[in-house]
Amino acid sequence: MAGPPGPKQQVIDGADPLDSGCYLDAATVSAKKVSLMDRRHIIGEIELRYSHREQAAWGRFVGSEGLDKLALHRHEVDLVIGVDRESDGESLEYQDDYWFDYQWGDLLKTGSGRLHAWVRICFDGAEVAYGETDRIDLP
Repeated sequence: MAGPPGPKQQVIDGADPLDSGCYLDAATVSAKKVSLMDRRHIIGEIELRYSHREQAAWGRFVGSEGLDKLALHRHEVDLVIGVDRESDGESLEYQDDYWFDYQWGDLLKTGSGRLHAWVRICFDGAEVAYGETDRIDLP
């Protein structure tokens, strides 16, 4: 798999998993379905991704076909993807428009306690869904 163009970004809190090369050995260590708050309509999945080689973790979201249809025909869809490290309370958020593919936030270094990823989904500016992964102790 080819890497991103340009020099590799340093693997530190707040780095991009793609630009830092962390995606190359990444594995999903926890995943949860995300549904609309007012009904059981699944609109995607939030994942906690982990690079063992770089000891880093981040959140990744993939929307369902149902979310794609809502975004195309009914709503402006925005995402906030986050990752939290419990040991020091560090929390990172990445906000973007939904673009019908995998979307991910910035990474946190591991090795000092449990982490989890989360996503907040808004339709036309109003929060309609929230989901988070299990809290995982990563080396």
